[in-house]
Amino acid sequence: MEIMRSVTNCISQATETFLAEGGSLSDLVSIGITNQRETTVVWDSRTGTPLTNALVWSDTRTAAIVEHYKSTGKEEEIRRISGLPLSTYFSAVKLRWMIDYIPAVSKAYADGRLAAGTIDSWIIYNLTGREVHATDPTNASRTLLLDIHNLQYSAYLLNFFGLDGIDLPEIRSSSEVFGTVKEGVLKGIEIAGCLGDQSAALVGHRGFEKGSAKSTYGTG
Repeated sequence: MEIMRSVTNCISQATETFLAEGGSLSDLVSIGITNQRETTVVWDSRTGTPLTNALVWSDTRTAAIVEHYKSTGKEEEIRRISGLPLSTYFSAVKLRWMIDYIPAVSKAYADGRLAAGTIDSWIIYNLTGREVHATDPTNASRTLLLDIHNLQYSAYLLNFFGLDGIDLPEIRSSSEVFGTVKEGVLKGIEIAGCLGDQSAALVGHRGFEKGSAKSTYGTG
């Protein structure tokens, strides 16, 4: 829950600053979420309790799992479906690692109560009082589980990684009302946007014309 404590603290402090500078809560029509995309969170779908620490994008404990899957000779098929290479970055191998090595996660998976998502979906889930489990295509596209040709989770990839039956977030538009904040200073405000970090930066730089691109020079 450390992630959510950090988020709610930031929301409170940002709102206090906004009000101190003359703003009013009535000026807030909605809020949006942007996030680093590959970091993976797992929780009990019945209680909402996190089952272990999040695995951040740069965690390389999944390296042996990646090598195992590469040895199957299916890497090009995976790339064709997901648009991604087999890499330690992405959520699918992080989920496989957590199921294999974290007893609480393994037990939840066996019991059919394992929920998983990227940081955006964890935040939406909690801000909406655990009513909405959803994400958008820019985040889902970094799970290594999305079929980028139809923007749905791939049954083939779920089966390949042995992740059938996990409660994954519903994939919704990046720009729609996901739900309403249930408590805190923003109680009653709608969450009306969700966009992964690089994609959000493209929007921030007004890259709206076909052919526009943004080149991100980050740690990756």
